[in-house]
Amino acid sequence: MASYLSIADIGISIVDLLRKNMVPEPIPKASMIDLCSPEDSNVRLGVFLYSIEENREFANNPISQNQMGFDLYYLFTAYSSTDESIRIVDEHIVLGKVLEVLANTPILTPALLKGSLKSENVNIRVRYESLTAEAMTQVWNFLNIPYKCSVAFKVGPVYIGSDSGSSMSSLVR
Repeated sequence: MASYLSIADIGISIVDLLRKNMVPEPIPKASMIDLCSPEDSNVRLGVFLYSIEENREFANNPISQNQMGFDLYYLFTAYSSTDESIRIVDEHIVLGKVLEVLANTPILTPALLKGSLKSENVNIRVRYESLTAEAMTQVWNFLNIPYKCSVAFKVGPVYIGSDSGSSMSSLVR
């Protein structure tokens, strides 16, 4: 069953998917796409986990008492260091490619998952999250940095927990 590593592994899986589909165009190097806070503009595309919420569907129909289901909310922000006259266009191109890649991959299948999720037989949904201008501004204001055009996606459900109480005892041996 999925462990506490699932959240990190989803982020790593998303970054890997974007790197495979966005390098060398429109982003020249894989290292320029990474998990980071929106205030870190040392990348061309930042992937930021801004919220984790309990999955309502799972909460109403739990599979196990020892497991919880969550939805992860990511903000994708493009950064450009090109000349100011084309910077915004460059950032819009990157955001457009993010939308294309994630629209073409509405499900993260086991073949696309990394780390602890690679061996799980799960499909993780990836859906565009339409944030109002007010909600988007709240995210940026919370971070206390100037607003930048971004896109948001909801990814889940991601399960954390175990099917039995014996998992801890096997670690103690």
